[in-house]
Amino acid sequence: MDSQKKEMVVQDRVAGLYEGVRYRKAHSRQYNEWRMEQLASFLDPATLAPLSILDDGCGVGHLCNWVNDKMRGNALCFGSDLSSEMLKHASKYSFANLCQANSEELPYKDKTFDVVFANSILHHLLSPSRGISEIQRVLKPGGVVCLVDPNRSLIPSIIRSMFQKKDHFSEVHKDFSARELVNMLKVYFEVESFRYFGYVAYPLLGFPDVIDLFELLHLPRWSVRLLIRLDEVISRIPLVRSQSFGIMIYARKGDA
Repeated sequence: MDSQKKEMVVQDRVAGLYEGVRYRKAHSRQYNEWRMEQLASFLDPATLAPLSILDDGCGVGHLCNWVNDKMRGNALCFGSDLSSEMLKHASKYSFANLCQANSEELPYKDKTFDVVFANSILHHLLSPSRGISEIQRVLKPGGVVCLVDPNRSLIPSIIRSMFQKKDHFSEVHKDFSARELVNMLKVYFEVESFRYFGYVAYPLLGFPDVIDLFELLHLPRWSVRLLIRLDEVISRIPLVRSQSFGIMIYARKGDA
């Protein structure tokens, strides 16, 4: 079985856990909604013209559905994913413009979208640079890509290695240094904003389908917002902030 098929098998297998656990448990749902709010914070629901938006690697559809609600009808949202099982869950949401596709070969015409969300997709790809090239191709001139992927840093790398053999992961999965991501993007885009995120709240709240540390530690529900706030504070501390689990980047395609 080639690597792409193995990745598809993994994503088909975990789709039910994403939908039934990661986005359903109250603490992880609250954390993931905060993450979506951070990623889409630049979108203005009062925009005069509807935006065309692609969620590249949409998974079970929560980001695209959240954006659709946030934009109050001023967005036409599309979702693509390699996994048919992920798309089965995503199909119940109102935006429902879905397509099964490899992110290295997106089935959309050139210059189709105003915004592309690439939320934790590049580390699943055999060729991340090809995935970025495809994002550039389908974005309109002046369009924005909003990217999140795992950061290669000491403590997160150790923790990830402990779970790499679990059913949630395949041999394709990888981490990136900040320089790697920025350099890949700069081939096609102007990087407008870059930040590290995810420290304490990220492992405690974000992945109960892998291990639910929040429940294992019997943490109270009121601590969720405190943990998120703690992550926000750490992200502003020089030197320490680079030891995050994730990187979030906004980049714009040139007008030419």
